[in-house]
Amino acid sequence: MSSRALIVRYSAIGDVVLATAPIVAFARAFPDARVDVLAGSVAHTLLQNNPYITEVLPIDPKKAFWEVVKEIKNRRYNILINLQDNNRSAFLSMFSGAEIKVGSHSSWSFAYDLFVKDINERKHAVDFYYDILSLVVPNALKVLPWIYLLPEEVDAARKMLKDMGVGDRFVCFNPAVSCVSREWLPEYYVELGIYIRDRGYDIVLLGGPSEHDIELCENIASGVGEGAFSLAGSLTLRELAAVSSLCKLFFTGDTGPMHIAAAVGTRVIAFFGPSDPVRAHPLGDMHEVFVSDLPCVGCYKKECETRKCMRLITPRVVLNRLGF
Repeated sequence: MSSRALIVRYSAIGDVVLATAPIVAFARAFPDARVDVLAGSVAHTLLQNNPYITEVLPIDPKKAFWEVVKEIKNRRYNILINLQDNNRSAFLSMFSGAEIKVGSHSSWSFAYDLFVKDINERKHAVDFYYDILSLVVPNALKVLPWIYLLPEEVDAARKMLKDMGVGDRFVCFNPAVSCVSREWLPEYYVELGIYIRDRGYDIVLLGGPSEHDIELCENIASGVGEGAFSLAGSLTLRELAAVSSLCKLFFTGDTGPMHIAAAVGTRVIAFFGPSDPVRAHPLGDMHEVFVSDLPCVGCYKKECETRKCMRLITPRVVLNRLGF
């Protein structure tokens, strides 16, 4: 049944990175299978060069979704595993033409031949993916998410940083998050950056191309002063991954680059508040997750007047735990 398989996870960036774990587990269980992955038009690049994936199929945003469904159907998959878990992907699954369709219980559970019935919302996203995978691969091998960078990508990142004047010892700050309520305070990044810089490390700020990201990173870099460099808006996702692979520590809120950094083997220092660390913490034993002891943690509010949950995670709290 597994000679031709399609695994679906097209958003968001962090979730696509996390999906590499069950993708590898499935491919190892069926080493002779063709394993394709349907991914988003941006995040699909993070799946490139993965030796366990036969072909990455990026969704063309210019195409109508029914055209994507038609193309999938024409590929005649034996099995489709839907990790996306929404109505749109369930529609794709139902009309994919796959012999066996696997997913999760939702209002579209009838789209699947096999589906997870009991969904525990308070578990890590990867554990949820493995619940789905277990329907066809019982006792699947547990692996960590991983991004496969080419040596030349890492070399190019190293040269770029050197040309900018960044020293060999540096840490990354990734301060911008999709919801401002999830962001660690900018003044905290500045205070932390000055402290770390004074101990011989440069600071590289990373962010997306939005005006908010660029302005936030530039303001923090300006606050830190000498030794701080902003790359916000200037990197592709794979370039961000390559830069992240070279830094000593990666400081961030709950966002896609957090999982990117973890998936290239960098130690992540993550700040959580409105989002639930149980579901989204960086995977691996070497990471540090900071979360305040407040009953409102995990509220998922997009706006908050006090942001007390983030304010309580002061730079001194962080430095003390990290042993600075």
